[in-house]
Amino acid sequence: RILAAQCASLVHSYLFAMFRSIARRNMFDNLASSYDTPWKIARSQEVAAVISSRPWFRSGEKLLDVGAGTGLLTFAMEPHFKQLTAYDTSAGMLEVLNNKLVELDDRKIATSMGPISNLGTYDLIVSLLAFHHVKDFVALAGELNNNLKPGGRLVVADLVAGDHVRLFHKPWQMCGEHYEHDGFTEQQFQDMFGPGYTSYDEQRLVIRKKVDREWNCEHEELDFVLAVASSEKAC
Repeated sequence: RILAAQCASLVHSYLFAMFRSIARRNMFDNLASSYDTPWKIARSQEVAAVISSRPWFRSGEKLLDVGAGTGLLTFAMEPHFKQLTAYDTSAGMLEVLNNKLVELDDRKIATSMGPISNLGTYDLIVSLLAFHHVKDFVALAGELNNNLKPGGRLVVADLVAGDHVRLFHKPWQMCGEHYEHDGFTEQQFQDMFGPGYTSYDEQRLVIRKKVDREWNCEHEELDFVLAVASSEKAC
């Protein structure tokens, strides 16, 4: 009976996680056609500028963008790499990106829905505002270590936990359902890069964002902090 109860609990947990994952993908599929805004394009360009200004940065052969969405960061990093892969689990987001690539006749960027283990190895892996959608972010960073060439680097740009970071999302977007973390603490950013990583680096960036009207906030816009955190694949 105990074993049966444990099995039932595991099945329930698996099904709950699966349906939550499907609901989250559907959310991004529905947002895809209207996702690109001048503010999001500028934000991606700012993050790309921070990445390319770090002392460890080198232009390279191959880049992987994890949680690429419609490819805003991928495009911003394109001048520095010969081949780029935009990975996402949302078919809707990648459809928008693929349409852009056709319009631009861009043959440097490829898209993929994975799995990550089949994507090969890269000089640089980047991710913008995707890790806070992943419950076990340490496990994801560990998995991506396998996709780095020797001396390659993983860069995670994501929200820093703070008093009003919940307002970054809309009121109906609930933590634990539509995303997993209201930002990360400094310690969590460091812990993100476990065994297999070395030479931790972090640069912070303040971004201003309009707050959803349903929050009834006294300010139309608020400042949020992004950490551009990274570590190198250990030899």
